Amino acid sequence: MDKKIHDRLEQIINILIILSLFQIFIQDFFLYLRFSYRIIVLFKIISFFFDLLFTIEFLVKFIDSLKKKDFVSYFFYNNGWADFLASVPLLFFISLPVFCKEILGVNFNLLSDQMFITIESIKFFRVLKLTGKIKNPKSIMTERNITIITTTVAASVIMFFVLISFLQELQILGSPYKKLREKEIEITNNFIGLYKSMPESNFTELLDFQTKNFNNIILLRYKDKIFYNNIYELTSNDITIFIESIVKDKFEIFFTRKDFFSTIAFYRLLNFCLIFFVIFFIVVFYKRFFIESIAKPILTMKKGFEEISFIEAVKIPDKYKEDEIFVMAKNFNLRWLNAKIRKLQELKLKKTGITLINNERGRK
Repeated sequence: MDKKIHDRLEQIINILIILSLFQIFIQDFFLYLRFSYRIIVLFKIISFFFDLLFTIEFLVKFIDSLKKKDFVSYFFYNNGWADFLASVPLLFFISLPVFCKEILGVNFNLLSDQMFITIESIKFFRVLKLTGKIKNPKSIMTERNITIITTTVAASVIMFFVLISFLQELQILGSPYKKLREKEIEITNNFIGLYKSMPESNFTELLDFQTKNFNNIILLRYKDKIFYNNIYELTSNDITIFIESIVKDKFEIFFTRKDFFSTIAFYRLLNFCLIFFVIFFIVVFYKRFFIESIAKPILTMKKGFEEISFIEAVKIPDKYKEDEIFVMAKNFNLRWLNAKIRKLQELKLKKTGITLINNERGRK
């Protein structure tokens, strides 16, 4: 592929990565603020196209690496694993089912609600697609080191969040979703107990009064009667609505889960900000430390070895003077640099002497 075309495609991909991260943040922000489900669906449809594009990108790089017999290098050393996690699972387990349900009217979701929330956590791996693109034209060593540090730290933070989600799915840790379901089941069993303990006419009269005690019930339908309805807009495909059908489908309870999803979105926003803060801290502060304490001394010595006229000494901070790199820099300053200065002076004197002899001969 022509280098200009390759660079242009990389620029487009970088822009798409930034836009997709912005989309992830805004979607969770709107979910946290309890925006209309239609707006959330719009962002989920946009997410589908991002996931599709990044899956295609991964497949192209995957096939290209196989052709070049360089798959191991791409997958393990050039963030290929992050490209995979940030695209394929999100497409097939998250965004594609949503797209088919909302646009095509086909429901084939293979995940439980808790697992859906768990898998969604890996979308943060998309951040790692940017960490692999940190460039430093003056120092390949700095570029590689900062990339490795940011990728390792960010991946560790993300994996911690994903691990917590999986432990909640396995019920090893307390799960917010499990607590929500237990509460919904408890409310449902209370209504079943009331239904079985009294005549139907009395049960019908009691429903309107009882449902007002439960804020997470938005509607209760018994046969053809609706006993409770609040300000929430009901839609049959709203992810924030859960319907419990009991008593042979004559009795339905519509639970709202807006508070639950708002809480989940809030924690995801915190995680998102934490990951970016970690990357920002490394790129801004650690990068400066690495350049001053490692890259700059090495580059100074390298230039001193390669260029005859370069005689700049390595600056050695007193607090780091015991570090191996500055011990070597001290030897460079005292031995190599001094020897180089003496040699340059000898060459200069020799050159001056030759010039003087030539001038004398010219006069004669």
